[in-house]
Amino acid sequence: METCHVDPVAVTVVCPAEDFSKVMKSCVSLWERLGKTENRLTEAIKLGLVDKQVLEAQVYELTMKLQSPWRSWWLWLIIGSAAGAAATTGIVLGTR
Repeated sequence: METCHVDPVAVTVVCPAEDFSKVMKSCVSLWERLGKTENRLTEAIKLGLVDKQVLEAQVYELTMKLQSPWRSWWLWLIIGSAAGAAATTGIVLGTR
């Protein structure tokens, strides 16, 4: 099975049509399931089966976890830069 590869002439990533098709089908499936889940949740709230305040608290809690600094690109950029600088300094000082 052929995998995606980088085309150096066009400077693009090229993927076989079948791989792209699988990815698109899984995305559509995910959106369909999300829509069904939202509909069920709306019905459950209307019927009083789910406490809206508890749900909002859980959504807020999850959002705060997802916004954790450990999940941010800038923190890992700083850590990577510091590690690179330390390695470069070690190499330069070690070769003198």
